[in-house]
Amino acid sequence: MTSKLYDKLPLHVKLPCQNSFANVSHLTLKANLSTEMTMSNNWALQAAENLKQRMEAKNRAEAKVVHEQNLRDTDGPLLWGDVRRIAKELCTDLNREYGKTIANFEIVAATEMRITTEVPDTGHREFSATFRPGDTLGAMEWVTHRSDSNNVQSGEYQLGVVDGKAAFITATGAHETAQAIAEKMLDSLICP
Repeated sequence: MTSKLYDKLPLHVKLPCQNSFANVSHLTLKANLSTEMTMSNNWALQAAENLKQRMEAKNRAEAKVVHEQNLRDTDGPLLWGDVRRIAKELCTDLNREYGKTIANFEIVAATEMRITTEVPDTGHREFSATFRPGDTLGAMEWVTHRSDSNNVQSGEYQLGVVDGKAAFITATGAHETAQAIAEKMLDSLICP
């Protein structure tokens, strides 16, 4: 009964058992399937490896973003505190070296400071700086107004991470120390 069914099957479906042509076709088919399975397995292995590498890279990038945000959140206010402390020290040093008070430092709020000066040859100038702890772009801005001209000087810094530490970064991508920033701020007050 099985042979009657077998005889009714088309030639390309028959299993090898009756003639050498069928045996050759079967071996060729088996070899092709084996090659295709190997190629399929190679593709699957490579695809899985690529997906794993992509996910690992994504996880590393996400972890880096979280780590840098934590650094900005914790170290940013400390860096702002350094800028304020140094600006205050520079005002004190300037007043001492000049021989009288010409620079007055004031903390307006935890995130804002103001310095006013009375420069003998140019008059009253006012400087203010603001720190926005949650912002990455425009994290710190400062501006100096002068009574002797309409010339307004200003600066803006991003809060980024450089060498594993929070840092104020200029629009050009350079990072500046708290000392350099405070000196730049006071220069804007006393320059001619």
